Amino acid sequence: MQWLLLITSLTGKQAAPRMRLWRALKHCGAGILRDGVYVLPASAEHQGIFEQQSKVVTDAGGTAHVISSELFRESPDNQQFIALFQRQNDYQEWQKQA
Repeated sequence: MQWLLLITSLTGKQAAPRMRLWRALKHCGAGILRDGVYVLPASAEHQGIFEQQSKVVTDAGGTAHVISSELFRESPDNQQFIALFQRQNDYQEWQKQA
C-alpha cells in the first residue's frame, strides 16, 4: 500500500493554528503517528487535503512536508498504519452514548 505523510512543525506559541490543523485532519480521517505527523492512504483526494493543510501551516509561519511513500509496503509498520484507520472502538463508544 502506498501512503502519504504530512509532517508539520508549528511553534509552541501557535496553539490555535495547531488545533485547527488537528481538527481538519481528524475530520478527514487522517491517522496520527505522533505530534505533527499524519498519514493517509495515497490518493489524489488525500494529496489535495495534505497540500491544502500544508499551505495553512506555512501561512501560519510553520513548516510542512507532504511525502509519498511505498517504503512500508513489506514492513511491520504497514500493519501499524492500517490499524490507525480501524475505528470500531470509537463507533462502539458512540453507539453506547446514543
